[in-house]
Amino acid sequence: MELSATAFVPKPIRIVVIGAGISGIQFLKDATTRLPNISITVYDKNSQEGGTWAENRYPGCACDIPSHAYQYSWNPNPRWSRLYAEAAEILEYLKSTVTKFNLRRYIQFSTTCTGANWDETNSEWNVTLQRNETPNDEISVKCDVFIIAIGRLNNWKLPAIEGLDTFQGRVIHTANWPQGLDYHGKDIAVIGNGASSTQCLPTLHKDARSIGNFVRGPTWLVPHVFSRNGEAQVNYPQDLIKKLEIDPDSYFQFRLEIEKKLAYSFRGLWANSNAAQEFTKNAKQHMINKIGDPQALKALVPTDYKAGCRRFTPADKYIEALNTSNVELISTQIKQVEGNAIITTDDQRRTYDIIIYGQ
Repeated sequence: MELSATAFVPKPIRIVVIGAGISGIQFLKDATTRLPNISITVYDKNSQEGGTWAENRYPGCACDIPSHAYQYSWNPNPRWSRLYAEAAEILEYLKSTVTKFNLRRYIQFSTTCTGANWDETNSEWNVTLQRNETPNDEISVKCDVFIIAIGRLNNWKLPAIEGLDTFQGRVIHTANWPQGLDYHGKDIAVIGNGASSTQCLPTLHKDARSIGNFVRGPTWLVPHVFSRNGEAQVNYPQDLIKKLEIDPDSYFQFRLEIEKKLAYSFRGLWANSNAAQEFTKNAKQHMINKIGDPQALKALVPTDYKAGCRRFTPADKYIEALNTSNVELISTQIKQVEGNAIITTDDQRRTYDIIIYGQ
């Protein structure tokens, strides 16, 4: 029996991508542009592309990288409205990118990947999927290349606090913010001082009756690299946006200056360098200058690690909110939740309508 030389018969490379967020879109564009003879499908559990920018919708949600540096090089956007774009504007950019480059035809939404196994005998991946509307029906697809583009931060979970599941009010994670939440005039507990907590608290405190911010430990709160006179968020004027739209050379130079400043700031992350020492010194002085309450300052300034050892938090507005009369910083550890109250290890009891946990 004569065998056919199947190894030399051209066939499409089968590619499956999980996730239609910012990295999944990037891979899809590269694959369809640069790779000949492929069959590619992107699966996403959500009903739209966008990944984290489709899922995160808490008040104040924004990128802490300048907008003009947080975009695809192959689809520059001179029309960003702000220095640091908010989630809705970033999502709109990603959706318009998918539309502009006709990429949506490769994406299947509302489909969750439940597993993937490599078949050594046939040299291929077996990927199992479920449609969200029919979760009991399993779908199996085979591919030569399996790309995971799901990110790392969207599998949120609430903290293990005794009694949290019995809280009489609402318990919310910033990564699962409910549409239309009414927090006006409410007493709110915000647990954490990470990125999402420091972004949402300044917006919440304007309408809340009171906010108790429970922090487990200190963190470096630094000014944004692009702060102007202490103001981090800058709205671009229409005349500048128009100029960047009609003059590609000006837009290139504009972006280049942003990238240069970002790159220069990384000197402060080089361990034991003069720049790193200066960075820590400046960060500490910034917090001393901005935080009015001595007890809050003591609770927030790190003493066991230097600025840059962990991802620092650009938090100009957060510090401003801490200095207002309706925000209380609480560094005593949480003991338990009981009824509508949070009880700390010093047995103080504070009552709230809403508990919000942020990463």
